[in-house]
Amino acid sequence: MTTIRICRSCNNSFAPDEEYMSGFLGVMLWDDDMPPSRVSRVLDSNWAIQDDLDDRLVVTDEGCVAIEPDEDRLRKVIAKNAVGHLHCVTGVSPISQPEKISICPLQALPEEAREVLFGPGPEWTVSQEGTYRFQVIEHGAIFIRSVIHEYLGTEAVWSRRP
Repeated sequence: MTTIRICRSCNNSFAPDEEYMSGFLGVMLWDDDMPPSRVSRVLDSNWAIQDDLDDRLVVTDEGCVAIEPDEDRLRKVIAKNAVGHLHCVTGVSPISQPEKISICPLQALPEEAREVLFGPGPEWTVSQEGTYRFQVIEHGAIFIRSVIHEYLGTEAVWSRRP
């Protein structure tokens, strides 16, 4: 097992964005029939995040209620995680941020794309079953994919080895 040392002062700067992401996921994964999850409890303890997410609710043309999260905050967390995964798997600590970051609810992807990009397989590193898994793919470019709560798919890309 690899031990990853994290600079506490560096990591603390991401805490508000990570809390925001947890709140967002708490809203998206809310289930009245289940006890509140750890991500849902963020909403009970942080009114600023709750208010921000409430303000981002929209009604689509189809009459559905949707949320438009602060993608910059989500992208910061995804980039931080991707850098950590790249270092953990390859030993490389990139000096640049990923050139591209994609975020998508898995259910919004066509089934074939979902299976090819985020389907289960041996190449995934499972941090916590059903909660978080990631993979590092080096194929010309470097792709770091993650699946969060089997709901949100992410991808960070460096076009060349950082």
